[in-house]
Amino acid sequence: MYPDLSTQHYIRLLITVLFSFITSAILIYPEKFQMVMFPFSALGRKFTPSGLQNIYARIVFDAGMFLCGYTMYLLARYYSRKHPVPDAPIYEFLSYISAAGFFLMMAPCDVPEVRFLHSIGSGFVVGSHFFMASIRIMAVQQHMKRWSLYILLTILISSVLFYALLWFFELPYHPLFQKPAFAAIIYVELRGSTLSRFLGERKVRLSLQSQQLH
Repeated sequence: MYPDLSTQHYIRLLITVLFSFITSAILIYPEKFQMVMFPFSALGRKFTPSGLQNIYARIVFDAGMFLCGYTMYLLARYYSRKHPVPDAPIYEFLSYISAAGFFLMMAPCDVPEVRFLHSIGSGFVVGSHFFMASIRIMAVQQHMKRWSLYILLTILISSVLFYALLWFFELPYHPLFQKPAFAAIIYVELRGSTLSRFLGERKVRLSLQSQQLH
């Protein structure tokens, strides 16, 4: 079993790519992007809600989804090669699901013929990262304060499930609750990967010290 020293790098790369391309797409969106009323997937529409053609923001959004998908593909390959953690096969599977989801999200959500592909992709991305964040934080729970673990899990589960219900039934204001749900997933997954890397580095140090003593 190898120490997990690389997952954090992939997660940080994913977050950087996602934030950079989403922000860039918002800045060049043909009309003012309303964070409260528009989901992020609106950046990949062919036309804005008011009917303006959305060319450049869509290109940036699709490029971001492709790079995010490729990053998750690389993470899946990392897990398949090294098995750095006991749950590596599960992480590998979920990373492939996430990669497929990002690729499917390149389908514009305002085109009826392919809208279902975009919806499937969104479900894949949110679901896979929700489970990865949950498993990752539970794997390092013995190195966390109990109250901190409970708070993180409560925020993660409540925000994601509430958003999922609103999204599934297409209820009003689901774009508003999309943002805190994404923020919760990102924070918990990053927190878990950071602790995992710290534990991996400590394991390497202890191993080197043991070798030097012998």
